[in-house]
Parts: sequence; structure tokens; C-alpha cells
Amino acid sequence: GMLIITRLLRHGLIEQTDSDLDKRSKLIRISERGLEVLEKQMEKIRKATNIVAGNLNHHEKMDLIRILNKLDHFHYPIFSRNIHSDELINTVYDEYIFKEL
Repeated sequence: GMLIITRLLRHGLIEQTDSDLDKRSKLIRISERGLEVLEKQMEKIRKATNIVAGNLNHHEKMDLIRILNKLDHFHYPIFSRNIHSDELINTVYDEYIFKEL
């Protein structure tokens, strides 16, 4: 969180200002330099996206997104508990009912 923001600030990729509404808060926005760096990386991001999607058609990509979102909704409450890795599998298995589909 904050370490990433500090690093982005140090490299001039984002700008930080005080909030007019809440003096305890800071507002962060991408800087001109940050936009330039992002734009230079977009072609690589697009290529990586195509590689990850493989030969899926549009409908299959939408199905994949729907399924991944469903899994994310299932896993988020589990991993947000920060269960130690030694106990994770047994704890989750014991607390959730896994039925055959």
C-alpha cells in the first residue's frame, strides 16, 4: 500500500495533494510523467492480455471473467482472514461444505 505509493511519488509517476474536504486525507492522481510511462507500457499490456486469453473467442472470454469473479467472491472472505498457510486447507475444508456438482 503505502510503500508502493511512496515509490510512485519518488519516481514522479503520481502526484499527491491535500484534500479540501478532509485535511487528514491526501488525493493522488497520475502525473504527466506517469501517463507517459503507462502509455509506453500499454502495447506490452495488450500483448500479454492476448497471450493470457489464448484462442478464446469473445463469448468464452466473458464466461472466463464471470467464473473468475465468482471464484474471487468465494475466496476473498477466506484469504482476508489471514489464516496461516499451515492451517489454511484444513480450516477452509472444515468450514465450507463442498458438494459434488
